[in-house]
Amino acid sequence: MTYFREHPPYIRWPLFIMMAAIIVPVAWYFWAFSEFVLVSLIRVNLWPLIISIFCLTAAASGAIVARKGYPFAFGIILGFFYVPGLYLALLLPRTSWSTVTPRYKEYLARKRSGSMWRPGEQPLLEVRNLSVHFTSKSGWLGHTQRVVRAVDGISFDVKAGETLGLVGESGCGKSTTARGILNLIRPTAGTVDLDGLPISGLSDKEMLPFRKDIQMIFQDPFASLNPRMTVGTIVREPMDIFNLHDPADRRLHVMRLLDMVGLDPRFLNRYPHEFSGGQRQRIGIARALAGQPKLIVCDEAVSALDVSIQAQVINLLRDLQQQLGVAYIFIAHDLAVVRHIADRVGVMYLGRIVELADVGELYNNPQHPYTQALLSAAPVPDPGAEINRHRIVLQGEVPSPDREYPGCPFADRCPMVEERCHREVPRLIGDKHQVSCLLVSPDLQGDLAKSST
Repeated sequence: MTYFREHPPYIRWPLFIMMAAIIVPVAWYFWAFSEFVLVSLIRVNLWPLIISIFCLTAAASGAIVARKGYPFAFGIILGFFYVPGLYLALLLPRTSWSTVTPRYKEYLARKRSGSMWRPGEQPLLEVRNLSVHFTSKSGWLGHTQRVVRAVDGISFDVKAGETLGLVGESGCGKSTTARGILNLIRPTAGTVDLDGLPISGLSDKEMLPFRKDIQMIFQDPFASLNPRMTVGTIVREPMDIFNLHDPADRRLHVMRLLDMVGLDPRFLNRYPHEFSGGQRQRIGIARALAGQPKLIVCDEAVSALDVSIQAQVINLLRDLQQQLGVAYIFIAHDLAVVRHIADRVGVMYLGRIVELADVGELYNNPQHPYTQALLSAAPVPDPGAEINRHRIVLQGEVPSPDREYPGCPFADRCPMVEERCHREVPRLIGDKHQVSCLLVSPDLQGDLAKSST
């Protein structure tokens, strides 16, 4: 207090207020500093670490300068360094602090329990209760008119090196699921873990390091390629972003990737419009592989191609999986294509997975009525078998995703519907053969799981 009495009141009181204002934030910074460092390291995001170091250094410098008897210099340091740093730090709870801290604690718990980083045991991708809802608003007050439930609480795992197929009719939420996993669309609820680390709800900057491990092949091979960039620049771009390989060697790696996907490396300086649809899709595959990903989401990657080109691309994806060990989420309408490439298949209906099983088990022994109807609609390349087989024709209106159904959403079209189907919501239960249907008993699902092993 003697120090403050040495100055006139017009300096003493502002100085006292500034010193009092600095005590609480500095105490908070010291408490959070260690966790900030760990969060920054695990998130590959130095922004919180830089802010905390910046503010602590400014506060310490200001205290030293003030102690030496230079209150005006202390005010300058406080105004130009500490206050802006404090303002930026206070923005953290609105962006990443409130979400990163629980995720990091969850990461520590998993690491201590030894439940992660075990190849072959821990799934590469874990999706739990993922939901993506779109809300439309109108009016001066922005009252909500309706909520479109494009994806409504789906869960599945993808192991390293396996292919998970997602099938279903148009509008069932397959592509929205893919975009929600990659954070191209912000999920409304649920979690997505990649290699044991939660990635759902991250900002674009926080998501950037994870883009290297999870890439996407889009449905339209022409719209997904920049027409003003050459093929070499398109394929090289992920290497530049993620700083892969030596800059002098990246051209050779681009040529190697083009050769790997079946394109002549001499096409390096050509533009996308100079290629056919199948060749453009191969360019998209090469671009996805350029980041050395662990998982590639194929969003109807062969739907726009001819049948012969489809076979080439499918065989190429399988060969690349054997060579590189990459995992796929393969989204398609063609059930024959999914049966050829997938290890497990999930059937989606109205934003939910209604059946999930190994590819052989699902195609040979479908349990859900919608899966049975879907498989019966697929053509068989045998005229005699096609004429004699039973076709399940669904009746009733196609349900709308903006309605909330009290029971099973498939009840209005199900040929085996019972009264309780309109009241009770089925859950996806089972072990290796999971079915979301009230008509399939858990005992039968247990028998199915044992028979599939």
